[in-house]
Amino acid sequence: MFYRAQNAPGSAGGNVAAVKALWLLCVIIFWYVLPAFWMLDVSLSRNARLVCALALANMVLRAVVELGMMYVSHSWKHSYGIGHDIASIVLCIAIVIVVRRDEFWLPLFFAYCALLFAFETYFALYLRRVTNADGSVFFLASSDAHAPVLQTTAAIVTASVIIGIYIVGKWSNAEFARRSPDG
Repeated sequence: MFYRAQNAPGSAGGNVAAVKALWLLCVIIFWYVLPAFWMLDVSLSRNARLVCALALANMVLRAVVELGMMYVSHSWKHSYGIGHDIASIVLCIAIVIVVRRDEFWLPLFFAYCALLFAFETYFALYLRRVTNADGSVFFLASSDAHAPVLQTTAAIVTASVIIGIYIVGKWSNAEFARRSPDG
């Protein structure tokens, strides 16, 4: 639905390539859905739930501010997203340090989120370069000129699916062990 709506004539931000729409879905899962889910998992340690809540609050704040700037005030600039990405990398690294003694999957998850923010920074820098840094275009359309970035995006989305399945599998195995009478 997002892909169709964003590619409708006159949509703010420009057309979006299908693989970039998949990228958006991927990061929504990693940056919003999984932290929200784990934040509510009472079987996790208080520390684990707290860092998930902190990561989610970071992204909810970004969504409120950035979406308002993109679609309401039309004042968004690529540098705002890049700055938040860099701050989020630092936050994820700090979280990894805090939770490094927790279950294996949690620091792995936040380390991978930091990597996703690094890729997001690269994509934003690329977008800023090819759109002359005005901020009115925040999506990348399908084009042979952008093939290397779109192919990189496809590879990262594919890797994210695999890594996401692995991390969720590790969490569910730990969850099963916590709930089993022998665990």
